[in-house]
This record gives sequence, structure tokens and C-alpha cells, in this order.
Amino acid sequence: MSRCTVPSVSAPPPDQNRWFLEPLRPHEPMLRAWLASRFPHSTESDDLVQEAYAHALPATALTPSAPRAP
Repeated sequence: MSRCTVPSVSAPPPDQNRWFLEPLRPHEPMLRAWLASRFPHSTESDDLVQEAYAHALPATALTPSAPRAP
């Protein structure tokens, strides 16, 4: 019997986490509603949302950080 090991996953950097929670995550309900309206019988909406996040995540490296107050 072989054991399946799950690789450890580190927490995202704070800036990346903030980028996800502030400008991206609030749009998830609208994305889900759009998916449901276009594909009403699909059982893959969760997969599509995760795929959208996976494609958006590399943009964090391209997006300049907002200036911080001194």
C-alpha cells in the first residue's frame, strides 16, 4: 500500500493576499452569476472560477504596488 503525500503549500505573500482580497475577490459573485446565466447546466463553475484566479494571479507580478503613506 503506497501513501499519497501532499506537498506543503506556503502562505501567499501579504501583498498578493491583499491584491486577491481587495480588487479581485469582490467580483466573484458577479462572475459566478455570469457563468450560471451562460452555462446553466454546467457543474464546472467552481473549476472555471479557480481557473480564472490562476490566470489572474501572475498579473500580481505586473501590477505596481500602490504608494504607501509615509
